[in-house]
Amino acid sequence: MTQPIEFKLAHDHTRYQHSHNFAFGHEAESERRTFWVMLLTAAMTMIEITAGWFFKSIALFADGWHMSTHALALGIGYFAYRYARLHAKNNNYTFGTGKIHALGSYSSALILAFVALFVFGQSLWGFFNPEVIAYNEAIPVAIVALCVNLLSIKLLHVGHDHHDHDGHGHEHDHNMKAAFAHVVVDAMTSVLAIIALVAGKYWHWTWMDPLVGIIGAVIIAQWAYALLKNAMQMLLDRQPTNTLMADIKSKIESDGDSQIADLHLWQVAPGRNAAIISIVSHQQRQPDDYKLRLSGLGLAHITVELNKCQQ
Repeated sequence: MTQPIEFKLAHDHTRYQHSHNFAFGHEAESERRTFWVMLLTAAMTMIEITAGWFFKSIALFADGWHMSTHALALGIGYFAYRYARLHAKNNNYTFGTGKIHALGSYSSALILAFVALFVFGQSLWGFFNPEVIAYNEAIPVAIVALCVNLLSIKLLHVGHDHHDHDGHGHEHDHNMKAAFAHVVVDAMTSVLAIIALVAGKYWHWTWMDPLVGIIGAVIIAQWAYALLKNAMQMLLDRQPTNTLMADIKSKIESDGDSQIADLHLWQVAPGRNAAIISIVSHQQRQPDDYKLRLSGLGLAHITVELNKCQQ
């Protein structure tokens, strides 16, 4: 019976291998916090929608419905954290699973955009079809919703303060930015709903109820645009900053001989950049020489291609 042939490398290649898990280490706690905020938001959603329907408050009803989409978006964020964690060591992902956070943020932003349109449409309907609002019952529900939103903000922001001491982490975490944006928008619309209900009860300004809905829709749309813009930059491998590109070029070409022929720079995870650099020089140098020059730039993954100048 023929024995299988075993191929053995004549040199040690293991020291050149490294992990493609570019996580900062705070993701597990972010996952846990996002999960609890998702549950809080989902519970308050059911209360607000039911109360808005029975008490005839468009502001409360719209707030409840758009809070339901926030609960869905937070669920997407939780899934992104969990998926990235479970597949962090999966070699089938060439540069790790970091981009799923941007994908989650992008999905959340699309939901926010839908929320803005929904709230805007509901508010316009309320202008032309006003209904009698049960203010005494609706106001306490709006206040409870605000308290839940403030608690959610605290849960997410505590994790932000605790892990942002190194200048990275949550600062670049698109997924956490999206989750935080959703709970802040929830709190904002709850405040607007309370203002509208109080104004309607004490001054009979019934037009305030749909007006605050329109204001809220505009602000929500702005949040959605900002999140979409940031997430798309990472998903489309846009160069992170021109400054970093210039710093790489300066350090590589500092010897007066080496020149960069081609440079690719992109984000492989929130706050984590990778670079593929093609270099031309007269001198015979090792890739590690150039990687050492770039050691202070915080690049998580560097690939160097060397080409000897023929002139």
